Amino acid sequence: MENKNNKLDILFNKMKKLSKNSDDYFIQSVVDGTVIELSNEFYKPASDDDIKILKNLDFPTEYIDLFTYSNGFKLFHAKYDGLYIGCKLSFYSISEMLFEKKFNDESGFFPNYEFTYPVATLQDTATLYINTEKFNNNQYILIVDVEGENYYYNGTIIDWLNLYTFSFGEIYK
Repeated sequence: MENKNNKLDILFNKMKKLSKNSDDYFIQSVVDGTVIELSNEFYKPASDDDIKILKNLDFPTEYIDLFTYSNGFKLFHAKYDGLYIGCKLSFYSISEMLFEKKFNDESGFFPNYEFTYPVATLQDTATLYINTEKFNNNQYILIVDVEGENYYYNGTIIDWLNLYTFSFGEIYK
């Protein structure tokens, strides 16, 4: 499947440029002087069959289009002293998203989430969901923080990722 979304071209180019130096890392200094290496990781695009699954589940077009660039990705993947210490955003591949959805449904923890799919985790803070019933009103992104608070973001997944990338992983509500 070919990439046709100009907003996504800009977004993915921006995310990839952040990682472009000699070792594919960009550096972030922490207040105490500790240096953390950060990278963004991308994967092969999703298969046409996997994309078809999302279309059959009535996901927003913008979300489906993300997978023509990378079937899941990690943003601000942190490395300290040669060891990976976490990732600020892990955006699930299609198979990971379906696995998490099945787990949520079977666990009984999320009884009212029939049309809500987990699509990403925000390190130690929240899980990002897409509600396929609400995407027509542009409030389909549900953020559930670790304390159980729910927030709907008013915008598309591309808008949310642009803000998240621009703020280096700090804005998510």
